[in-house]
Amino acid sequence: AWDHQSIPSEDGIKTPAVSPFKNFKKSSGTSDADVLLPDAKAVAHVGGGSSALQGLALRWGEDLGAPWRSAVEAMSRGAHAAGEALSNGVHAAMSALVQRADETGRWAEQRIEEECFRALQSACLNREVAKARILDYSAPLRSSIIGSFKEMIKGACLADPDMWQSVKRCYGDTLDEILNDIEHELEVTLETALLKQHSSIMVDGPRGGCAFTCYCRVRSFLLFHYLPHDLSIFGKIKDPIYLFITLITLLPLHLVRVSFFCVILVMLVFPGPPDEFQLINFVLLLKGSQFLSAGLLMMARGAMMYFMCFSCCKADMATCIVEHGPGSVDSLGLSIVDYLGSIVLPWVAFCCLPYSHKSVRRKFVGRARLEGGGAASEDPDLEPEGSRAPGSSTPQALRRQGGRLGQLLIYDVQCFLCSLALLAVVAVYTRGDEELHNTWCEWVFTSAQFKEDLFWIKVLYGLLSLPFLPFMVPCFLKVLTHCEWTGFNERGACIEYALPTESRMGRWRRRQPRLSRRTLSRLCRSLARVVGRGGTRLNGVVAAEHFA
Repeated sequence: AWDHQSIPSEDGIKTPAVSPFKNFKKSSGTSDADVLLPDAKAVAHVGGGSSALQGLALRWGEDLGAPWRSAVEAMSRGAHAAGEALSNGVHAAMSALVQRADETGRWAEQRIEEECFRALQSACLNREVAKARILDYSAPLRSSIIGSFKEMIKGACLADPDMWQSVKRCYGDTLDEILNDIEHELEVTLETALLKQHSSIMVDGPRGGCAFTCYCRVRSFLLFHYLPHDLSIFGKIKDPIYLFITLITLLPLHLVRVSFFCVILVMLVFPGPPDEFQLINFVLLLKGSQFLSAGLLMMARGAMMYFMCFSCCKADMATCIVEHGPGSVDSLGLSIVDYLGSIVLPWVAFCCLPYSHKSVRRKFVGRARLEGGGAASEDPDLEPEGSRAPGSSTPQALRRQGGRLGQLLIYDVQCFLCSLALLAVVAVYTRGDEELHNTWCEWVFTSAQFKEDLFWIKVLYGLLSLPFLPFMVPCFLKVLTHCEWTGFNERGACIEYALPTESRMGRWRRRQPRLSRRTLSRLCRSLARVVGRGGTRLNGVVAAEHFA
């Protein structure tokens, strides 16, 4: 039948159909299905899947019969599913390949960036090492040049041939110490300006329970405004809170200044450990304010009291001085506490220096590479002698915590003892004959004369604090202490002092949300609408009342 059947073509001419099973030799014991199915599978395999099987079903569908047509269609669907699975597999494989290529590209890009960053970092480190070596090699030359300048200055200052030898010796020793301090500070400033340092970490302030948190908030607020980390004296003047605190410390009233600085000392020490620079700065601020408050302003207050008694009570000026004169209106106990607090508080802060630490240390990148890749070199004041550059001079006294502050405090103790001795002499001299029947204790606690003596002795002791005043200036404070400047941030943490590029008010204004013109116009229209409605209602009420 296959051989003799003709199939009409597209042009109408019947052509004999060629059976695809012509060359298949049917073996004994096999049916037509056994012959048809393997050959159909072969055709499907050779023809490329479902399209070949569909062609067979369309071409010989009538001759095959329902069972064979169903088998061919099933095989067609299977081949189609296999083709789709193969297509999906190829797509998944291509996607995985593209993803792997992307990952490889990103990895290669990351490696290139890391290598570039490592090369740049190595170049920067080599440059820092080169600058550190140049500083080390040029240290003897700098030392010789500065030494020649020091000799020229000393020669000019001690050129008077008539100067006493004792004065010349003392003057020369003082000049040597001052010039050594200046040389050391010049070396440190040069090293800090040329070498890069490791940046300090911005840490948070202390935290705790409820009560401790309230104390920490008050501490952060007060220290941030009085000892800020980002304001000079010109920036502090713009802060009204700082001006208010400064005016409180300068009031010529007993126990006000001492009480305030007592609170500041407690906040610096607790929670500990305190910062070395802040303790030294506290001593200098306390003694400098003593010269201004207990010295100049208190003296002006006493002079004005004398003037008022002379101007208003000329007939009985002695009674006016006894009742309203200097010291007579003040409490004796508060006056004594204020007098003793001016000497006790500085020494308490000075005794806390051994338990303090430096919150900021100079850590140079180039020095660490020179020392074999260890930790970065820190403050040269605390380094051993062998680790410093040749030619650099760091006196032994400068390595003590506090620098030369101890010498100033010894001078302060001497001034206090002198004022105490002078108070005893003045008290003995001014005690009247009519008060000899009272004992010394009764006379001290009841006499207006002793209060006035104590008032003027306190003024004298305040004026003797003048040597502390210049060290409130930053450059002199740097030479005296050789400490890195620190300050407090908004969170109460002691960090490195650095002037900002923008004022604090400008930073505050920049952080505030700004309204656009469109938002402002909408707000104005809404406000005008509300006002208009309110005016309409008000007119209606007025008209109703008028009609009624």
